[in-house]
Amino acid sequence: MRMVTSYWDMVASFVTSGVLNPDLCFVNNREMLVVWLRLEPTLAETRATYKEPNHFKNLETAAHQFIGYMNKTSPGAFEAFKARVGG
Repeated sequence: MRMVTSYWDMVASFVTSGVLNPDLCFVNNREMLVVWLRLEPTLAETRATYKEPNHFKNLETAAHQFIGYMNKTSPGAFEAFKARVGG
C-alpha cells in the first residue's frame, strides 16, 4: 500500500499546488479516494509515529476537495462510493 499511497500523494501535490486542474484529476480517477479511505483511519497514528504532522497532507487536502467535487456534481455519489469500497 505504501507505494500506491506515495504515488497518489504525489498526484495530490500537483492538484494542491495548482499544476493539475482538480476537475481534470477528479473526473478521471477514483483510485485516489480508495487510497484515502484506506489511509484516513490510521493517519493520525502514522503522523504521531513518524513525528511528521503533515505526512500525506497533500493527499488529505486533495481527497477533501475530491469529496466536495463529488458532492457538488453528483450529490450522494460519494456516500454510495464509500459504502461500496469500504471506509
